[in-house]
Amino acid sequence: MTDWMDDLLSALPSESQPVGLDLRVRARLSGERCKERWARRALGATLLGAAALGLWLVGPALAELGMLVPHTSGESLGEWATLFLASPLPALNGALQGVLSWMSRVEERLEPGMILALVLIVVPALNAVAGLIRDVDRVEEGLA
Repeated sequence: MTDWMDDLLSALPSESQPVGLDLRVRARLSGERCKERWARRALGATLLGAAALGLWLVGPALAELGMLVPHTSGESLGEWATLFLASPLPALNGALQGVLSWMSRVEERLEPGMILALVLIVVPALNAVAGLIRDVDRVEEGLA
């Protein structure tokens, strides 16, 4: 019985490689990498523009957004932590109910334009965080 490597080698064409094949392959790879770099730059510029537009739209309503942020004190957080340590399920249920009521108040006061502006800020921010995570993964793998 023949070895599988011998089978693969026998399936290869016996002709020599065409003249300049390695140069064409390198040129093609270089071109593809250049396209990828331009695509990443275009995406980055688009996301930066979207974030700038979102900040521009949010600017005039910043005072209203400040009023939507819930005010918490260290004392109330301490009380919640004590309640959580005593009985976690009711404490989490109460926190969830508080978050849901806060979300409904925010929904009532925000206009669609403001929601769009916040999305225009959040999406580029999340993309930047994802890029940082990918870079850390590459460094850990030794690919950077």
